Amino acid sequence: MDSQSLTHLQDEDRWAYWPIQPMRKPVTGNMPDVGIVVAGRTSVYEINMYEFKGQLEGIPHTDYDSYQSMLTDGWRVD
Repeated sequence: MDSQSLTHLQDEDRWAYWPIQPMRKPVTGNMPDVGIVVAGRTSVYEINMYEFKGQLEGIPHTDYDSYQSMLTDGWRVD
């Protein structure tokens, strides 16, 4: 597990300045999976941060029980 990503996600003070965190998940292929995590949620929304228009409704996402399970699945703060 990436302890630097976990520390970053669990730090409440960072969320005040960066309420949306870009995430990436390395894959075996050309491009990594990308997504975002929004403050107060343990879901990765499958959208490029630059395409995000401020509405989460309708964006495919994966829900996790905790930040730890998100990182265990391979996601990292980008």
